[in-house]
Amino acid sequence: MFNIVICSYNRNEIIKNKTLKFLYSSSLVSNDIYIFTPQKDLYIESLKEYPEIKIRSCPIGLNNARNEVIKYFDFNTKILFLDDDITKIFCSSSSDIDLNYEINKSFYIMDSQNICLGGINPTNNPFFSSNKIKTGYYFCLGACYFFINDKVEYKIKDELEDYERTILSYQKYGIILRNDKIYIETLYNQKGGMFDHYRNENRNIRSLELKINYPKLCYCKKKKDYLGIILKKLK
Repeated sequence: MFNIVICSYNRNEIIKNKTLKFLYSSSLVSNDIYIFTPQKDLYIESLKEYPEIKIRSCPIGLNNARNEVIKYFDFNTKILFLDDDITKIFCSSSSDIDLNYEINKSFYIMDSQNICLGGINPTNNPFFSSNKIKTGYYFCLGACYFFINDKVEYKIKDELEDYERTILSYQKYGIILRNDKIYIETLYNQKGGMFDHYRNENRNIRSLELKINYPKLCYCKKKKDYLGIILKKLK
């Protein structure tokens, strides 16, 4: 079994109409669900029809919230981190697959191979899925990832925090899991949310910072209207 954790800020209605609506229609609802938010009282009132959900306080800022989760849970606790605006989690292999089973299988592999961080297919298109569970150096999308609590708190900036977490975890453990059969339906880079408070930070500057700090693990690539960060393919 694992815990589901959602970090949320200023989205008490969105989380109810999207992520929670999805969870309560899926097999994942059998797990304990936690919401970490700087607005605990607001969320308790807004979600009072879900008394079984555990709502905990955390500082503002996405990485601050994630570190609060790390402090709260015991060592080796299995956690599925989800964004608060996910409308569905798919499996490319079958529309009828048991998500709970598939995610537990990912955690089992991680536990047996000393892997702390695991991710899903970062696209929302099954055409780009290999339909395999792989290990190596793979980007872990922040909107949905698997984490076995090692009690290590990273001091990283919120912009591109999922890239830096991926890099730091790979540096520490030398291996990351990717369940390429799983992908999510959500809208990326929307207003609001846990790190909206820091959105003035320039994405291009952060990409260059990551390239400079981790030159052997990533590089920059010009996208349509911004500078993107790309993880290097390692043997």
